Amino acid sequence: MIESRRADVIGRRIKELREERKLTQPQMGELFSFSVSRLSQYEWGDFTPPFDLLMHFAEFFKVNHAWIMGVPNAPKYLPPAQEVIEKFETLSPIIEARAFALGIYLTQETRRKAIGFLIDNFPDILQTYEDNLDVIDSAVIVSGDRP
Repeated sequence: MIESRRADVIGRRIKELREERKLTQPQMGELFSFSVSRLSQYEWGDFTPPFDLLMHFAEFFKVNHAWIMGVPNAPKYLPPAQEVIEKFETLSPIIEARAFALGIYLTQETRRKAIGFLIDNFPDILQTYEDNLDVIDSAVIVSGDRP
């Protein structure tokens, strides 16, 4: 049942992307080397495209691969890389300070995971920093180890 709903969401999103680009089913089938009937099966949710094809769709249409795969709350478009880098650089010392205050040791990898989690799931985290201290602490606690 869950797989069926997932296929439906993916199918609707593929169709939405195709229609936004004003592509017909035959045109899209030709672009990605599959038949119109296969595309129709994807769009109707009868079949889920293979992962690598979903990644090609995401790259071609310049959308977030998580969104096209039906991940709840995933944004359709990812922010520009420079914006992500700036958020990472701003959040890094905040995460370090919160970890230290909580007595948690963060490796470079665990700090990166905590920051990535915050950026992916709370895109406005820096605008509402004070309101999200508990979210930041949760990301630190999940990612870190107490000495």
